[in-house]
Amino acid sequence: MGNLRNFLITGGAGFIGSTLANYYSKDNQVVVIDDLSMGQTENLNTSENITFIEGSVIDQQLMEKVLQEYQFDYIFHLAAIASVADSVARPVETHQVNFESVLQLLELIRKYQKDLKRLVFASSAAVY
Repeated sequence: MGNLRNFLITGGAGFIGSTLANYYSKDNQVVVIDDLSMGQTENLNTSENITFIEGSVIDQQLMEKVLQEYQFDYIFHLAAIASVADSVARPVETHQVNFESVLQLLELIRKYQKDLKRLVFASSAAVY
């Protein structure tokens, strides 16, 4: 087996995130951050290569701790509130998760992740 690569997947217990986590964890180390508002830990394979952290991407202390503690090769930022109904009911939280968390993550990457190879930011039209 070659060198393990390190992945961070935010929103990693959701449908797309868990699929990525399960795929990449076969030959790599994967850290998943998810607040479980939409995702479920049952979506993730039981694997010593997956570290699950329950928390929100808007928790700046948590995100800073994770990006200080680990050195990632790849980050998939998938965490979002994609429901129009939820965005109407919780506009401030929706803005924090869908927009402010991206800027916060970029700043933390600049500060702590000097060797990051790629950041993948995925979203949907429902977010906007």
